[in-house]
Amino acid sequence: MLSGTALGCGAALALLLSGCDGASADPASSSSPSSTGSADPSTSPSADTPTVAPATGVLLEQPSAAMNAPTGFGRAPGMVHFLSSAYSNGSSNDVVSLSQSPWGSGSVSDAARLALKSSSYLLPPRRLADVALDGVPAYHLTGGPDRYTAGDMYGALHQGELVTVEFDFSKQRSPAERRRLMASSLATFHWK
Repeated sequence: MLSGTALGCGAALALLLSGCDGASADPASSSSPSSTGSADPSTSPSADTPTVAPATGVLLEQPSAAMNAPTGFGRAPGMVHFLSSAYSNGSSNDVVSLSQSPWGSGSVSDAARLALKSSSYLLPPRRLADVALDGVPAYHLTGGPDRYTAGDMYGALHQGELVTVEFDFSKQRSPAERRRLMASSLATFHWK
């Protein structure tokens, strides 16, 4: 059972980061525990994504995890302590974020359901096949904060914390380019 504080923090984080209308999706199952692939090749990394070089952009850090933003992304001003973000110098729609909040008890599916319910994305998210972030099971949602932006969110529970990675990219970028950017950053994700 989730504590009130953990549930409140998780809901606030999901609202802040995801932005959807609460549309639900069927629970996803993992076909490969170490996969970063998705069932939707148009918007997220998949097994068909060519091997990419790991991202060398700014380091996004939280107390229990870190990853590099895509190459060429600059650090976004810090607004809250539980969120580290970077943005593309060429588009205000291109943002990559790493966040962490207390979770308590519950499953990855519980975290995904909360993210789906509390999202304010204009394009409702849907849950894709679960993946792994550095060996830890994670949910994968895809949707979009507006009609011009494609969004993907990954969330994993690690040592009592919910760690979320969110990618929002302009739809002016091709689906292949969005997949390449996500794959390059996810290749650098690691637990501390």
